[in-house]
Amino acid sequence: MKRTLARALVSGLWEMGVRHTFAIPGVHNTELFRSIKEAGIEAILPRHEQGAGFMADGYARASGKPGVCFLVTGPGLSNALTPIGQAHSDSVPLLAISTILPRREVGKDRGLSHDMWDQAGATRSFGDLTLEFTEPSEVAELLGRAFTRFAVQRPRPVILQVPIDRLTITAEDPPPLLPVPGAPQPTAPEITRAADLIRSANRPVIVAGGGAIDCGPALEQLMECSGAAIVTTIAAKGVVPDSHPLSLGSTAPRAATRSLLTGCDLAIVVGSELSVTDFGNDGLPFTGTMLRIDIDPQALSINARPDMALFGEAGTTVDAICEMLEDRAPAFSVDEIERARTASRQEAHTERPGMEAMLKAIRRCLPEETVVTSDMTEIAYLANEVFEMNRPRRWLHPVGFGTLGYALPAAIGAAIVATGTPVASMVGDFGFQYTVAELGVAVERRLPIIIFLWNNEKLHAIEKDMIRKQIEPVAVRGHNPDFLKLAQSYGAASATPDSLGALEETIGIALGEARPTVVELRPENFVS
Repeated sequence: MKRTLARALVSGLWEMGVRHTFAIPGVHNTELFRSIKEAGIEAILPRHEQGAGFMADGYARASGKPGVCFLVTGPGLSNALTPIGQAHSDSVPLLAISTILPRREVGKDRGLSHDMWDQAGATRSFGDLTLEFTEPSEVAELLGRAFTRFAVQRPRPVILQVPIDRLTITAEDPPPLLPVPGAPQPTAPEITRAADLIRSANRPVIVAGGGAIDCGPALEQLMECSGAAIVTTIAAKGVVPDSHPLSLGSTAPRAATRSLLTGCDLAIVVGSELSVTDFGNDGLPFTGTMLRIDIDPQALSINARPDMALFGEAGTTVDAICEMLEDRAPAFSVDEIERARTASRQEAHTERPGMEAMLKAIRRCLPEETVVTSDMTEIAYLANEVFEMNRPRRWLHPVGFGTLGYALPAAIGAAIVATGTPVASMVGDFGFQYTVAELGVAVERRLPIIIFLWNNEKLHAIEKDMIRKQIEPVAVRGHNPDFLKLAQSYGAASATPDSLGALEETIGIALGEARPTVVELRPENFVS
């Protein structure tokens, strides 16, 4: 039986476990949609390719599975470069499949529709790997390379490109897809040395990053057999419950946490590049012995030089170390950790005053399993540190690249894959307008997402920064729509609660809706 390249590609995605794609059809990629229903893959229609990329990102972060989007040549791909860049920065397994011009036309600048001088060159600045299909026989190899990369390396975006004139070529059934190999592991002698290092420490601390997001049980076991406390980056929020008595949560930039870290004699860094976005401009404040564990060999030496480095998958590496250790008493008292955690969170509240009661009310009303996506907005900056999360893959924030417009489409992606799990998002009035059109997707899919819209009618954080730098604030205010009417025009529910009691009542109602709810939060109602 013969298959077109497009059909072989779609079938191959199904065999790799793909069940959803976020896709906008255009004249250059319609062949990808010919057999998508037959393959059993559901296509979700975003309103903009940036939304498609962020939806795939949210899908991947919430599930741990690759998020997939289909893009059209030229502007479709370029519109998605921002989410591809965000996924690269935050190590998200995003697969973008884009068409390109016929090979004979690439770089000729003849004015063809969707022409780009060097489309592959543009993607290489954002993604981890760009590959091109030209024959059906290449499907097994190139999908295998992409999904192997997701499974056994640091999971970053892969872009697959198909010339539009090759989509319909036919060939006999392509070879079967290759099995995905296992992730790398350290050697037994390396594990022994690491266990000895931990055994000799008096005050060890675990620093868990996004690469450890699925290693919660292993990390808790390591805490028990090393006596260590733990601090998590924003990407690892909830991997060990924030409520754990020896967890400092995501408070690494704060003075009390930094002071405690400087008093530790061993830092066990698991799956973190120790970036300034998590630890501040001065980086990790640590001068003791450092053990680093990472699946990315380059990350083993970024931002801090370790005394010992283990190249391997985080969970199985930590499990192997724990097998060589016995439980020991905690190196820290519960009161010591609680004082540091409380002081750190209070410092964060002092920096962004007046929102503490509002965030506590939101946390109190949302079920523990709720997935929360957040944008670059003041309530999310504070929530990164103080909003308690007790489960992994429940707090999705665009940390490294720091783009606006992430929260709403990422929430849609999370809601598509986490069926039955409550989903909420925190977004500012400015960032919401970057991707507000995706509200239509949430309505038509009947997704009960709660959108907490922080509306201070300006770029307040930027305004404060300008004032701090003695710059007269410029271009920090814009005309906003009536967000309640805008939400209603899409068919979403909406409310502007004017008190904590009204906010809690609104959340209760929204959790029972079969559609999204925009909850407008105005500072005059909540900032004391």
